[in-house]
Amino acid sequence: MNLKVSILSEPPISGTIKEYLFDVQGDCTWIRFESESEIWAGVFGRGALKNYNAACKFADDKYVFVIAGGQGYILDCHARKLCHKTYVDYFVSAIAAPGKDLVLACDFTRLSAFDTQELLWRSDQVARDGIKLDSSTEKELTGKVEQWDGWYTFKLEYKNWKWTQGSRLTED
Repeated sequence: MNLKVSILSEPPISGTIKEYLFDVQGDCTWIRFESESEIWAGVFGRGALKNYNAACKFADDKYVFVIAGGQGYILDCHARKLCHKTYVDYFVSAIAAPGKDLVLACDFTRLSAFDTQELLWRSDQVARDGIKLDSSTEKELTGKVEQWDGWYTFKLEYKNWKWTQGSRLTED
């Protein structure tokens, strides 16, 4: 399908693109979906964090994990159907695991894992007030977490959801 997904900085001019509404209420986040055959926009109700928006494709190029103002959504782009709305509305980032039916998302203190239909796993608190998702392979996620005395590397293994904090990063 070769789906392209991007966040729009403002709503398109009315009537210029087909729009599909997902949990629309108040201020919304607009996402542009483009395939070989068509272009359309998804309009998503925002969560508690207005400035945190993201769109992350699952490996199958059919499903997308959307963060709209912190609120998480899983969307089937072929059917234009909302599969799941997260109970957490303060997500800040997401990354897909290549070759897997898996997206990892984070808020400021915890990690969450989703398949195309639901939440699979959620960590205990792993950071004081910040998580950065760096990279994902078929087996693990790596990134950084902020603790009281600085930033540390971390690794999360998908097989058993084993989280390991690594070394403290030196400041430049």
